[in-house]
Amino acid sequence: MTTTKEFSNVAVRLTRREIEILNFISRGKTTKDIASQLFISEYTVNNHRKSMLRKSGAKNCVELMFLLMTGTA
Repeated sequence: MTTTKEFSNVAVRLTRREIEILNFISRGKTTKDIASQLFISEYTVNNHRKSMLRKSGAKNCVELMFLLMTGTA
C-alpha cells in the first residue's frame, strides 16, 4: 500500500513502511531505535530513509519533514 503526498505539484508515493519510519524520525528516534522497534536492520532503515529522500527530492530528513509539514519545495 502506498500513500501519495503532493510536494509543489509533484506527487510523492510513500509506502506504509516508509510512513511508519518517517513517523519515528519525526519523533527524534535514531536509526538504531527505529530498527530495534520494528525488528529490522539499521541498513534497512537507512534504505527506507534514502528512498524517501530520493522520492521527495529532499536533501536531508529535516527538509523532508519541512516538505511534509508545508507541502512546498
